[in-house]
Amino acid sequence: MLTYLPAAISGYQDTTPRRRTATDDLRLSTRPQRSRQPAGAWAAIASLLVLISTVGLPGCRTREIIVQPSAFVSGVKLIEQTPEGARLEVIVELENPNLTPLPLAHSGYTITIDGVGTYRFADRPRRTLPAGVEEGGSAVGRQTLRLPMAMSGPGNGPAGLTYHVEGSVLYEPPGAIRKLLTESNVPLPSVPFSGTGTIE
Repeated sequence: MLTYLPAAISGYQDTTPRRRTATDDLRLSTRPQRSRQPAGAWAAIASLLVLISTVGLPGCRTREIIVQPSAFVSGVKLIEQTPEGARLEVIVELENPNLTPLPLAHSGYTITIDGVGTYRFADRPRRTLPAGVEEGGSAVGRQTLRLPMAMSGPGNGPAGLTYHVEGSVLYEPPGAIRKLLTESNVPLPSVPFSGTGTIE
């Protein structure tokens, strides 16, 4: 006598082809699908955000292309001299060729004083580079930054010594896209500056 055992118990697997039904199609269509983001997608998104911030968003009133401002060091001045050290200011002149004001977010700079040493500093200007005003066919907005620095040690002070300064100022692009850039950790654009001279 033969006894019938279900396939799950006997280990038998039915390999007979079976026609796919509408129920099977529904089951496949409702199965969750894992979304895979290409590795370079985030870089492309970041580039797109920078591009939009440069040329403006569709529907915005202003579609001006933002040109990088210029900056240069006009001097380094001794503000205070004490037996413990000295306090100085690095004077940076910025010019904005755009008709849009640009908030200045952060500055990092390095100063080397001959025979003394090299010093690194950072500052938050909390200033806005004014929009350019039409002057003879060109737009120029100007701002002066006085970036602080200090050095310790006895001596006759740094006045009259030769300095070399290098640094940059980060500025915020205009428009609502600025918030997206910050939240996405996309670096802000910057304008470099440098200069060599004698400490006054």
